[in-house]
Amino acid sequence: MVPEFWLITLYLVLFCTIFAFFAQNYGVRQTSPSRVALLMGTEPAFGAAFAMLWLGEHLTGLQILGGLLIVVCATYSSIHRASQ
Repeated sequence: MVPEFWLITLYLVLFCTIFAFFAQNYGVRQTSPSRVALLMGTEPAFGAAFAMLWLGEHLTGLQILGGLLIVVCATYSSIHRASQ
């Protein structure tokens, strides 16, 4: 069981962490700063939304309100900067 654990851990480190980090940095260089701010700022809210939809996670009303505030503030910041 121990070798299986380390193989799974190595896979997660290589593909879910290192590859995702480099892919994200490549994508960030290909788009505008306002779009990057919007995508990076709303990442936790979308993570929670997908966990609710796909994994059946349950969020309280306060947690949903917090996620909506994140999305609204990131969108407002992105729009406000683009108009300047």
